[in-house]
Amino acid sequence: MNFELSDEQRMLEEAVSKLVSGKFRSEHPVFAVSDAAWQQRWQQLAELGIAGLLVSPEHGGVGMGVLDAVVVARALGRGNARLPFAVCAASALWLLDQTAAPAFKAQWLAKACAGEVLVTLAVDDDNHQPQPPGVRLEGQALHGRKSAVVAGGLAQWLIVAAQDAAGTTKLLAVPGDHPAVRIDSVPQLDGHNSAEVQFSGVPLAEVEELGVGADADALLAQALDIGRVLLCAEALGLMESLWRQAVDYLKERRQFKQPLIQFQVLQHRLVDMQMAVESAHSATLLGASSLHEANAERSQQVALAKCRIGRHAVQLAEQATQCFGGMGITDEFESSHYTRRLHTIDMTWGNADEQLRRYAAQM
Repeated sequence: MNFELSDEQRMLEEAVSKLVSGKFRSEHPVFAVSDAAWQQRWQQLAELGIAGLLVSPEHGGVGMGVLDAVVVARALGRGNARLPFAVCAASALWLLDQTAAPAFKAQWLAKACAGEVLVTLAVDDDNHQPQPPGVRLEGQALHGRKSAVVAGGLAQWLIVAAQDAAGTTKLLAVPGDHPAVRIDSVPQLDGHNSAEVQFSGVPLAEVEELGVGADADALLAQALDIGRVLLCAEALGLMESLWRQAVDYLKERRQFKQPLIQFQVLQHRLVDMQMAVESAHSATLLGASSLHEANAERSQQVALAKCRIGRHAVQLAEQATQCFGGMGITDEFESSHYTRRLHTIDMTWGNADEQLRRYAAQM
């Protein structure tokens, strides 16, 4: 598979990089950004067509492929744009495009591609394993809870997998402002909006049914794998930038009348970090190439990719913090937000240990 960027992909990467390095980098630190400012950034990204990148053009999207989305996610990571592109744009809107009824698409999908409406996936239970049993259908009503829902406090629609009494999975789109839905916003480690969501008897007649049974399970699994690969790509961009920041910092800081980068032990540390970046690059390409495979093969390879990314990302974040010293953990120091985002990506939709279990279970 040829992973060399096409001219169109280079233009896309350049456009996203300019937006991130221009408008986003000059804003307040991540913990000082309000939800209103966050939504404004999301709309600026949508103006480039990024929100609907994987949505078909007839529904307001761009109709590009997953490899194009990998390019975008990597560019967003390099500038630490702090936007849930992988979850809310790629996975959620791709899933809606594949499953929703034409009337629902006409009313909501184009608005979501334009950044006017936010859609997210509510898939994590309290044990952090994406599986339906956390939400169930009792009679004709939806009950249960989901944890760590990315942008759950800002989303107008929540895509949820629930099981009925027979154990059949139903994929549902639930309005976030429904009176029987309680959403408690909880900031993530990196400052992204996250939420605990409680469903207390949401009538089935007041939600949008997207799919039922094995087909719904398969499409949800594919959407999650697309999101995991794009999280890997974002982590790769973050790691590339963090490594460069560590190199620049050690060149500037002086001790014993010479730059810190002259010390061999720190040179060795930088080499270890660069090896982690290159391994993360290979893992991302592995995951991206497997998205065209059959379900079992794709799931196994994506699990392996995210496991490797998680391990390398945490390793690099810890090594970078050692290079920066005490400054590396302060809010005022830009690099600290890169390390927090890397730790958060590792924990999103299954950390390295969980992905290793997924991989082993399919061998």
